[in-house]
Amino acid sequence: SEMCIRDRPAPSAPSPATYITKAGDTVWNIAKQLTGSGDSWLAIAKRSGLNTNTPEAGTLLDLRE
Repeated sequence: SEMCIRDRPAPSAPSPATYITKAGDTVWNIAKQLTGSGDSWLAIAKRSGLNTNTPEAGTLLDLRE
């Protein structure tokens, strides 16, 4: 049987590669929202050139794995 385009499952949305922080954001909370666990916050912080879990608003985070 042939599969129509409408019968195909919708592709999952890709994770964003970057995130610009807002006031009150923590890297741990952002990691938790993306992965279900905050454990990757340190890797995100390091890739983003940070040494803190509480970046200033407007900081660009590198979320690539």
